[in-house]
Amino acid sequence: MTRKSAQQRAATKGSGSRSFTVIGWVMVLCTVAMAYDWVSDLVRGVHLVYSRVGPSKVYTLAGEPGAYWLSMAVSAVALFAIAGCAAVAFWAASLFKE
Repeated sequence: MTRKSAQQRAATKGSGSRSFTVIGWVMVLCTVAMAYDWVSDLVRGVHLVYSRVGPSKVYTLAGEPGAYWLSMAVSAVALFAIAGCAAVAFWAASLFKE
């Protein structure tokens, strides 16, 4: 009985590691795409905020600087949150490699 459970553990040893690694790389790609969009909005001075409830809103640095910087800050927090989740996924993958 001990031999069978050891074989089962050996067969599933790396599966969690691969899953978390794939999830981590998908989150890295999402982070890069969001960062590209964020920097583009920063350079242009126009930030488009998508809303699921109502129409999308456009904030410009010249027209509404307070709303522009607030929306850019919220987007930056979301960007860092996704990057943090990617780091956690890679950390979890390293735990399953043992």
